[in-house]
Amino acid sequence: MVFSRMGNRRCLCWVMASCAVGGLALGPVLGSTASAGATSARPTDYRAVIATLNTKIPELMTTGGTVGLTIALVDGDRTVWVRGFGWADRGRKVPVTKDTLFHVGSVAKTLSAAAVMQLAQRGLVDLDAPLSRYVPGFSLRRRPHDPIITVRSVLDHHSGIPGTLANGLFTSKKPDLGYRAWLLRTLPQLYPERAVNTAWAYNNSGYVLLQNLVEHVTGQGFADYTRRRLFGPMGMPSTTFDDASVPASRLTHNYEATVAASGTTHVTARPREYVNGWAAGSAVSSATDMASYLKTMIARGAGPHGRILRAATVGEMITPQTDLPLDIAPFRMGLGWWVGDSALSWMGTVIHHAGHTLANHSEMMWLPGSQLGVFVSVNTTSSVDVEHQVAALALGLIATAKTGRTPPPPPAASPVVPVSSQTLRRAAGDYASANGLNLITVAGGALVWTPGSQRPNAASYTMTPRADGWYSTTAQGPPSIRFVTVAGRQVLVARTTTGSVGASAERLPRTYSVPAAWRNRTGSYRAVNIRPNTFPGAVAPTGSLTLHDGILLWQATPGAVRGTTVLVPAGPRLAFTFGFTPFAVQTDAGEGVAAAGRTLTVLGVTYRQTSR
Repeated sequence: MVFSRMGNRRCLCWVMASCAVGGLALGPVLGSTASAGATSARPTDYRAVIATLNTKIPELMTTGGTVGLTIALVDGDRTVWVRGFGWADRGRKVPVTKDTLFHVGSVAKTLSAAAVMQLAQRGLVDLDAPLSRYVPGFSLRRRPHDPIITVRSVLDHHSGIPGTLANGLFTSKKPDLGYRAWLLRTLPQLYPERAVNTAWAYNNSGYVLLQNLVEHVTGQGFADYTRRRLFGPMGMPSTTFDDASVPASRLTHNYEATVAASGTTHVTARPREYVNGWAAGSAVSSATDMASYLKTMIARGAGPHGRILRAATVGEMITPQTDLPLDIAPFRMGLGWWVGDSALSWMGTVIHHAGHTLANHSEMMWLPGSQLGVFVSVNTTSSVDVEHQVAALALGLIATAKTGRTPPPPPAASPVVPVSSQTLRRAAGDYASANGLNLITVAGGALVWTPGSQRPNAASYTMTPRADGWYSTTAQGPPSIRFVTVAGRQVLVARTTTGSVGASAERLPRTYSVPAAWRNRTGSYRAVNIRPNTFPGAVAPTGSLTLHDGILLWQATPGAVRGTTVLVPAGPRLAFTFGFTPFAVQTDAGEGVAAAGRTLTVLGVTYRQTSR
């Protein structure tokens, strides 16, 4: 899975949250630097890289409050370094090792995609056929002329299937064996978020159904099929999609780090989690096994015990599948893999995927051109994406050591330029994003940006026009922004300090209005149908429907869905979330909210009104 954690960390929408984290004592460092063979007569010497990482990783863990971390580096068919840092069980002082098992989250989607591509190679699955051909019982509420949802559109996140139905997706006491059946019963009640191949938007629900596809086509259980067809040939004996079968003694414990008002870090233990949408992110693995996976992908599908995919198939998986105007993102989407990263492009084309369950957070990156790869996983949820920071640092260091390439210097600040008052006024307005409303106003010769403007005392930033077309502030604050019109949609685009560019918000239509039926529903709500044992925080138990400056807002708190969602009524009993924010996994535009009496149903969770 890819889920936001304590704010939408990697989303290009601006999240107003402090990322400062205090100190944390680290456990011992364990691991190996074993070599499984060299890719050339003169293998690169990575000793300086490892020495640097041995220093920097504990520092980054301290900043993020991270209790335990595992890492693997590979070069071609050589395992350069596999190591654990910190604690798998802090209370009992059990260290993380190279073989400690972590949930790898949505990194598992790349494995599920590989399983589907195996079947496509054999002619058993047509990627451009309807998903329903291979997933009996799958359907959505179709609008007239809706295009068919294909297997390919699921693999490349352009299907429009409602993104994440979290009710029972994660459980804490035991697995929810009925989750997939519930999902298939619930989806026919929901509308697509958008038409197929309109825009990239991250989708867990579609990937969950790939388990049904594999089992329907092969007649085998998903765990057994992937064990024999994927993990066995790749030399990954400890990896499984059946996370409930893994003894607790082999799994890392889970933690959450929060920052107190004083600036100190408070770390609490979290329960064991079970991921019930297997193909979307239940896989459990170790750094040792993931090194084998990296080497197999670098070898274009050739594992140590057999080939899992043809080289041409791997090539197709890491080739962008669409070139759509609304795919405004720092990468393009292949089949299961993210292709490219504007912030890391100096290394070459980076193939990657992040993975976030509610407790474990992972990053996998590899460079086909230089045959380098890195995998990192952490066992602590915090506001700092330590796994991404460590992975990007490590990949950059080994890329420099092997190729001599170095990151370019930061670009010089673009000079301030005057723009017409008419240009400024055209940009002004309310924009919907994953953090609710973004208010853009005009002040003198600049714009004032207020992210999360529905919040009391929301901070505002003066954004000065620059010669490169962006608006930015010299103060420590939000990323640069610009405004584009694409396919008739007015989109606020954000650019981070690392150079990542992506759609962040969409301007509300000038015809926006809220009918009386929805105004009369404002108030507080409580969920009434949360599935048993759902992991604490996976589904928000309460919510509120409010009006802010005439705009209808839904906020479900606390839980994985921490943002505020703008709703556009489509009638007296139906509304849709609004705002082109493809990185906001939980609040993708187009999700339906159905009203009946005193209840609202959002992605399979029904909330009953408790007060007005």
